[in-house]
Amino acid sequence: MSENFAMVEWISYLSNSNLIPAEFFEATDQFGSASLGTSLKAAYGIGTGGIYNKRYGTEAVVNVIYSEEVMGLNPKRPYLKSGHPLLSAAAATSGGGIALGGSVPAGDVRTYSQGYIAPKLHGKTVDINKSYKALEGKDDLISSDQLVRDTGSEWKDLIDRALVAYFDTAAGNNIESGDRLTASSVEVAACGETAGDEDFMNIDKSANTWFNPYVSHRSAVPGAYKLKYIEDSLAAVEPYAKGPRGRFAYMLMTGYDTYWRSAQQVGPSIWRKEEDVGMSINGISTDQGTPYSIRTPKLYKHPIFSVNHVKQSTISWLYGFNQDFMGVKILIPPGTVQTDNVLVTGIYADRYNYYMEAELYTDLSKAQFKVRDIL
Repeated sequence: MSENFAMVEWISYLSNSNLIPAEFFEATDQFGSASLGTSLKAAYGIGTGGIYNKRYGTEAVVNVIYSEEVMGLNPKRPYLKSGHPLLSAAAATSGGGIALGGSVPAGDVRTYSQGYIAPKLHGKTVDINKSYKALEGKDDLISSDQLVRDTGSEWKDLIDRALVAYFDTAAGNNIESGDRLTASSVEVAACGETAGDEDFMNIDKSANTWFNPYVSHRSAVPGAYKLKYIEDSLAAVEPYAKGPRGRFAYMLMTGYDTYWRSAQQVGPSIWRKEEDVGMSINGISTDQGTPYSIRTPKLYKHPIFSVNHVKQSTISWLYGFNQDFMGVKILIPPGTVQTDNVLVTGIYADRYNYYMEAELYTDLSKAQFKVRDIL
């Protein structure tokens, strides 16, 4: 399966993985948009692993795909392998011409290094005791349904928080951070960060500078935000934008403060010219005909989004992700399982669990950038 697969291929992958019951796909259209009315008619799928709640599970999948937060905005791709061959040096950067009647040139090849990711399991559970459920409709209680949905919201929020966590904090069991993906050894040295915290996909960036993204920094001393920082960053990374979408594969992501500061910089007449962009499994696209679209402003023809929990100096840092060369690899798709078996839970309660196993990756770090130290 291609890394840049179509959404229909992704849905086929999930359907054939046996990780989600087939009935889920009967409750979706060809692009995975859920029809909850259908899924509510048969709320449970029973398999050898237990009871899969199709109602909440369907919502979990769709919310991950279409959320206007970090997980929803970035590409989601199947976890086909843990190792990634990464181009670290060209075979040649000059020459290639041969004199008339000259000899056949000696063979040479590019140099590749091996990057590695390991899937991270994110889960969250809620236990609703049987007395509480029995009192629903009798006492003034929050409904069990609301408690389950609250748990799903927090589960997704914790994933989004991990995806933008400050790179100076080790990921541990959490999914990796876009801040670490866009961190560089140059940034670490200039900004007094902890050496080694910038390393990503098991690659030491200080020893392998070819894996350094571009970071616009002010040596950890915040300076006035300027659009020139984005211009300089794009000029540095766009030569590497050789994927299917070329230079139009970039998606800009920042916090609400920098988002609106950008609006002040470009002026309302330009900022208000919002355009439809598509949101799908493949992330954000300016292509026509995508199954779900949202309106957003653009900077230098690149859509810009505001999300929660972004690292700040005085105002939020800004990230430029080339979506042809990064994304979230999903090993176990998002879902929900439940049980009311007290012999399983060990308590007199119904248990609901949200889960997903995935990891962030890039196969071209030089195409990614970050703007930090701004006020």
